[in-house]
Amino acid sequence: SELPESLKPVVEGNNLLSSKLLIFAKADMTHNCEFSPFVLLLTEDALIVGTNGKLGMADPDKKEPDYTEFSFLKYQIKDLSDPQISTFVVGGMFSLKIDGEQIPICAFTNAYKGRIMRIKEILSLLIKGEEIKEERLFEEQRDEFCPKCGMPYPEKNRKICPKCMDK
Repeated sequence: SELPESLKPVVEGNNLLSSKLLIFAKADMTHNCEFSPFVLLLTEDALIVGTNGKLGMADPDKKEPDYTEFSFLKYQIKDLSDPQISTFVVGGMFSLKIDGEQIPICAFTNAYKGRIMRIKEILSLLIKGEEIKEERLFEEQRDEFCPKCGMPYPEKNRKICPKCMDK
């Protein structure tokens, strides 16, 4: 889970990582399901959530948003519990309990679902105080969605996307 090159100086400049980065994910919607870029960084002791607060579809010509415009919130693992993903047809919502109150963190389209689910799994292990084995970080998520367009596969066991296949 390598950080995008353009995010590295921002993470270092803001001194965000107080412990080893375990996994990084991107999301593309606010908890109100409005398009907006998010990054989630999970370390051994904190979940860091960043966004630039700008609403609207990402610029298709830009691979990455301007991370220097992002602001970040850092949640200590010890203050978190009950990470949840609510799934919708086109994606889902990531939420967790912070000081006992369930708080929505971000929403995402299916293109980002696999990595967000991995963050939730590893965060759950950290909250329980379980050891994170290196191979857990790199396990492939059982993909039920086309990695190209994010559409769910019509048949879960057949990784064929009718929208993207050559006809």
